[in-house]
Amino acid sequence: MPEMIRGHNYMRVDPTTLRRINRSQYKTMSVEAAERGIRKLIGVSLTRYQFSALVSFLISVGAKEFRKSEVYKLTVKGQFLLAAERFSDYRIGTDGKEDKELMRRREYERRLYTHPVIVTNTGKTGGVE
Repeated sequence: MPEMIRGHNYMRVDPTTLRRINRSQYKTMSVEAAERGIRKLIGVSLTRYQFSALVSFLISVGAKEFRKSEVYKLTVKGQFLLAAERFSDYRIGTDGKEDKELMRRREYERRLYTHPVIVTNTGKTGGVE
């Protein structure tokens, strides 16, 4: 089973379902639901990399926070480079402190949003298909 970064913890998850904790309550959003949400909310053409980054971001922050985010607002305006720089706004954990795992996830999403080639944690590059 794949290991995904979820909020401030690593969590083993089923590939079709990602879970996140919000104030001690579990909320579940399937990847399919997140994909439908992005298709519905975003009225501009996206690359597959931008789409994937936004799905990851939506699953991580939740639909309500996503719709309030500058990432979303700038994306729908077609201001992609500005939107990419706003992923890092969401790096604070539930304890109110900057979280290294969230920082890592936001950087991954930013890179995915802006580039089709990702530098992995090992420093090797790999294409995203």
